[in-house]
Amino acid sequence: MRKLFASILFAFTILTGCAEPEIIISDLSAETFPADGGTLTFSFTSSGPWVLEDSSENVWIDFDLTTGEAGEATVKATADANYTGTARTSSVRISTEGAEKTIAFSQESVHILEFNLGDMKAELDAAGGRICICVEDGVDYEVTINDSWIKPVHKEGTRFYYEIAANTDGERMGMLLFCGDMTCRPFTIIQK
Repeated sequence: MRKLFASILFAFTILTGCAEPEIIISDLSAETFPADGGTLTFSFTSSGPWVLEDSSENVWIDFDLTTGEAGEATVKATADANYTGTARTSSVRISTEGAEKTIAFSQESVHILEFNLGDMKAELDAAGGRICICVEDGVDYEVTINDSWIKPVHKEGTRFYYEIAANTDGERMGMLLFCGDMTCRPFTIIQK
């Protein structure tokens, strides 16, 4: 009887110890980030210690966890708004010894109307939206905004991004004043 019990215990140990390594993704809220940015979550179960690696040259997604132990894990992925003017993609690989899974992420670009500071003005419809004012003269400008319906959103190098609120009151005019290098340059926004 003792030999039978030992044989069963040995067989059970061999069978359970030889389980295939695996990663099972059980919950993925979405694979597409909103253009304005946001957070997505995904959950998975790993049969061993795991590592999350970016398989592209991704600089636009941050992950709250990149390593963990065997068992269940939930990871938050966060992306800022995409002001690049084009859609972007990235993929991440979750791996444990002998198993891996890849998740592909994408994000459309925020719709932006572009203007050059030299244009001196922009005319927009009542719907409002995002605009970018590009500065090409190399001056490091400070910008003063005189109207509450024009909100700064983002600055990237020589590109200044603004959110223009919808207009329900008839035509209005606002001004941005770009000052730097002992000079100021006005930029007028006219919204119908």
